[in-house]
Amino acid sequence: MTNKTKIGGWVGAMLLIIGTQAQAEITWRFDDNAGESFALGNTVSKTSGGVSATAQAWANTNNGVTTGSGSSGPHGSSSSSTAASYTLETAYLNTYSWGMGVKNQDASTDLSYGDKSETGSTEHSMDNNQRYDSVLFSFNSAIDLNSVTIGWKGTDSDISVLAYTGTGSCVGAGTCSADMSGKTYAQLANYGWSFIGHYTNLSINTAKDVNVDNVTSSYWLIGALNPLVSATNITKGNDYVKLLALSGDKYMPPCTPGTPGCGGKVPEPGTLLLMGAGLFGLTRMSRRKAA
Repeated sequence: MTNKTKIGGWVGAMLLIIGTQAQAEITWRFDDNAGESFALGNTVSKTSGGVSATAQAWANTNNGVTTGSGSSGPHGSSSSSTAASYTLETAYLNTYSWGMGVKNQDASTDLSYGDKSETGSTEHSMDNNQRYDSVLFSFNSAIDLNSVTIGWKGTDSDISVLAYTGTGSCVGAGTCSADMSGKTYAQLANYGWSFIGHYTNLSINTAKDVNVDNVTSSYWLIGALNPLVSATNITKGNDYVKLLALSGDKYMPPCTPGTPGCGGKVPEPGTLLLMGAGLFGLTRMSRRKAA
């Protein structure tokens, strides 16, 4: 290693000490055993590492527009292909010791109407049988999501992840919004939502790495595998999962000590001179050794 390289490393280390703040990964666990919720649009909040995360259930159940016949279900037909055009509305968020599940508004006991299996215990999970269930996580700070953990699974355990970034065609149109009400899953990209990825075969109590591009956002949408947000060739049957935990890092913008909101003090001129003198001395010593 050359003297120049050594000195460059020392300088870099000093600058890192001055201008960075260490961040530990934060984990939010949703394992309250409250059981089935009977409050539509209910929320569950957790705070960890000084960051709060609020969860709310959503599904594409058409915002109350009836398109089928029958009296047991509130909204539409039992066809999942028809539901592709259905718009999003809030659902019931259930919490168990093994994680959160979703019961959507189209739950029905009528075989010809609504989401006919949603009343069963299996579909109190987050699933994609006839309707596509999701959980919206709203953080009070931008988060670089790292992993998703499930605490229960059914037939299969694939998920889809989106983040609100405020980018895309909505920028020019001035329609960027994290609000999903009245939009189809396919339309979310036009309103500032970015597809992060489909993730397959999640194992119980094992963190699944997500978001390899380190996108940061205050709003994350996690649902059972959903081809409506991005086409996929994954076809292994319906997915049923209960979300147990999320992990991620709080986004910290580049920081110079002494600037507003950054804390610390700008190094005094005397301190900078001492640092410079020290580096100069190190340079002299290295030259003597070389001689």
